[in-house]
Amino acid sequence: MLNKPEEIRAITLFIISYLGNELDFGNLQSAVLATGLVDMTDFYDCMESLNRDNLVFIMKNGKKELCGITKKGMSILPELTSFIPDGIREEAVRGAWHYYEALVNGIDYYTRIEKDGEDFCVITGVNVNGKNTVETRARFKTEKEAFEAKNNCKTRPQAVINTILASITGDVNFIM
Repeated sequence: MLNKPEEIRAITLFIISYLGNELDFGNLQSAVLATGLVDMTDFYDCMESLNRDNLVFIMKNGKKELCGITKKGMSILPELTSFIPDGIREEAVRGAWHYYEALVNGIDYYTRIEKDGEDFCVITGVNVNGKNTVETRARFKTEKEAFEAKNNCKTRPQAVINTILASITGDVNFIM
C-alpha cells in the first residue's frame, strides 16, 4: 500500500490517463481501490488535491459524477515516473483497467491452467456480459512453462495477441 501523498497522486494520475476522460467517478474509485495500493480516505484526499491543482477535473452530468485528467495533468506525467517503480505502476494500471472495464462494460478477462493428459494448457480469454467472446489454448510440456505463459498473459497481453495473430496469419512480423 502506498502511503506518501505524492505516490498516491502519481498512481492515480497514471490510472486516469490510461482509462481516459469522462470516467464515472464511482467506478474509477473502485478500480483504484482494487489495485490494493490506495485506501479510500487517501483516494478522496488525493482526488481533492488533484482537482484543486487543476490536474484532474470533476464534474456533474445529471446524477453522475465524471472525472478525467486535464492537459496540465497530462503534461506532468513524465515527471511522475520516478515516484512509482515501473513494474508496480504497470501492474496497477493494468489491474485498474481490467476492473474498470468489468464494471463499465461487463468485460471479464481470465487466464487459467488445466492439465490435459501429459500436457498443461494455458487458457486465456474474454467474457463480455457473461458470454465468452474469445478463448485461446496453448499447450506446454511442463507446469513451469505453463505458469510462465500464464504470467505473460497477465503482464504482457499485447505480446500474446501478437503471437496468436502471427500463428494464425503466418506473419512473423507480428511477433517482432
